[in-house]
Amino acid sequence: MRIGIVGTENSHADHYVRYFNTDNRYPDHRVVALAGGNSTRNRDLAAAGNITDIVVAPSDLIGLVDAAVVCSRDGRQHRAEATPFLEASLPVLVDKPLACDVPDARAMLDLAAGKGIAVTSFSALRYSAQTTDLADRLRSGPDVDTLVVTGPADPASEYAGIFFYGIHIVEIVLALLPGRSLSDLAVHSLEDAVVATASAGPTTVVMEFVRPDTRKTVPWRIVARRAGESIVDELRLDEHYTRPSVDVFAAMLDSGTGPLSRAELLAPVQILSTVAAGLAAEVSADA
Repeated sequence: MRIGIVGTENSHADHYVRYFNTDNRYPDHRVVALAGGNSTRNRDLAAAGNITDIVVAPSDLIGLVDAAVVCSRDGRQHRAEATPFLEASLPVLVDKPLACDVPDARAMLDLAAGKGIAVTSFSALRYSAQTTDLADRLRSGPDVDTLVVTGPADPASEYAGIFFYGIHIVEIVLALLPGRSLSDLAVHSLEDAVVATASAGPTTVVMEFVRPDTRKTVPWRIVARRAGESIVDELRLDEHYTRPSVDVFAAMLDSGTGPLSRAELLAPVQILSTVAAGLAAEVSADA
């Protein structure tokens, strides 16, 4: 399959080019075109991956590619950027987040379903080896009483606020509690973090979105407590941390079936929309 990339400012674009082209990890798939115009960034990516086609708009990729990756940093752009491919019945990976509001997410999923094509979206941390290993460990034994996931996220980010990086925290939670939905979500804004608490069946979930400018380093940290056991883990992200997630995308291209259900794709957007609304309500109350 010929793959096109939209949103090449994202460092993940380098990973797609490396695994599909430079490393030839998936011989049946290759990045052949980039959108965003003849920028220095695109010329560098094209040189690294021996890519010949650089176009301006996402729609200019139609006819050049068989699938697309949309990885613009600002998730508010994702619906507009993904729609031309979905309308052309091309499978799409929307690099996290799928969208920054539920109507946009539903519109993309409805369009894909109507066309009978695969669309997916996920954080690379959902499929990191440590996350999947811990998920397997938690599936055996008693239910987790408390799950705390901590990581960096800036509510003031120019890339749609809490959605940028906050998506990683939410998707780790959902990966560790598969099939669970979060309820009774409450949001509290502290000096150096936003803390969201929720229930997932018998599990109390705590998501700590730490403002990155308040500490020198903010690790991706997971704490899971259950009867007789307390598990503490920090995700170690090396230069290949995205490889498992790219494997998932390549498998989707091979099978024509996305790895996540509609409900699983909507859940992170719904949760972060609730967190964002809670933050806005706090600001309004303080004004």
